[in-house]
Amino acid sequence: MTLRQQEIKTRLDDGMTVREIAADLGITRNGVYQHIHSMRRRGVLPSAYTPTGRHLRNRLPSTSIAELEKSEADLAIRLLLNEIQRTREDLERIAHRLSAILPD
Repeated sequence: MTLRQQEIKTRLDDGMTVREIAADLGITRNGVYQHIHSMRRRGVLPSAYTPTGRHLRNRLPSTSIAELEKSEADLAIRLLLNEIQRTREDLERIAHRLSAILPD
């Protein structure tokens, strides 16, 4: 584990948020997330930790990594579908405005 990863892990263990860690270390939040991802991939942070480095407090012992990954994927899909719906509604509003000002 690198020195930076040790600094981040210490702060996570102290209960700091990613935003607080980034400000404290003078790096971006994305940089903190990348270090957390690297530590999870290498097994430094247990799989019971979320992508932000937080421990899942309500995790049931029977929950497998595959189930967690599936639920994360399901959430990502729902968020993407919501974004697509908002984009569609925005495009419909723009088309309506344009049709009102453009001649037939």
